[in-house]
Amino acid sequence: MDIKNVVKSKEFKVLLYIIGATIVLLFVFQFGMYVGFKKATFSNRVGNDYFQQMHEGLGRIGVQPDDFINAHGAIGQIISVKLPLIVVEDRNNFDKVIRLSSSTAVKGPDGVKSINDLKVNDFVIIFGDTDNDADDPTIAAQLVRILPTPMNSFMSSSTTQ
Repeated sequence: MDIKNVVKSKEFKVLLYIIGATIVLLFVFQFGMYVGFKKATFSNRVGNDYFQQMHEGLGRIGVQPDDFINAHGAIGQIISVKLPLIVVEDRNNFDKVIRLSSSTAVKGPDGVKSINDLKVNDFVIIFGDTDNDADDPTIAAQLVRILPTPMNSFMSSSTTQ
């Protein structure tokens, strides 16, 4: 066979189109990988910048993330029960006054409980909202979770910081 005949043949042209389409598809795929890599790099950089600003950046201005007081709840041990008020000592040894109501849900490890089941030294998590109607700053509890006392002393670990 002559080279001119091979070049002019229909099979050769089809083969060239297939090779050309494959090369174009490989370039498109490579471009997609390049764009994806750039997007992932940008997303990673934004995430790192956010973390530095929100956590490490606070230290530069003299504020640590643990310095913020949770105004809408409490975690700690009950140190006083005088219904409808309880006092919870949190991890920073702050006493928080919690106002309970008939609509406050109380849940323990073994199911639903009542407000009357709360007792001194119970370890609780309180979810609520600031009670603006009260004379003293209190938290109006919406949910009280009674938890088992943690194995590592929750209160003593906070005093060593």
